[in-house]
Amino acid sequence: VVGASQTSFTNTRTSITTTAPYSKAWEHSQDLNCYWGAGGNSARNGQDFVGLLPLEDCLKECAKLPDVCEASLYQDTGGHVGNCWLRSQLVLPECVKVPGYSLWFSPAVATTLKNK
Repeated sequence: VVGASQTSFTNTRTSITTTAPYSKAWEHSQDLNCYWGAGGNSARNGQDFVGLLPLEDCLKECAKLPDVCEASLYQDTGGHVGNCWLRSQLVLPECVKVPGYSLWFSPAVATTLKNK
């Protein structure tokens, strides 16, 4: 479980939720996938798949690349780890709804989304 406190707001097409602990500063949209041709690009020159990681570690991988990584894409595999990809150049209206995926926005990107 990724924490107990939650806060939500709704964008025109995207519901975004904040949770804790490390992820407290991050916000996410459930069932949203962004990839090349659908609202997002790789944050690591085509090497965007990080591997099977706990959510907190996936977010930390994105935080290591603050100039390029706007979000971590996380696919819950039903255990304590999930598939982790790093995303950049997000255009949320072009992303697609896919059950089981969640897009976790870095704090800077989340602030930008709230101000739109």
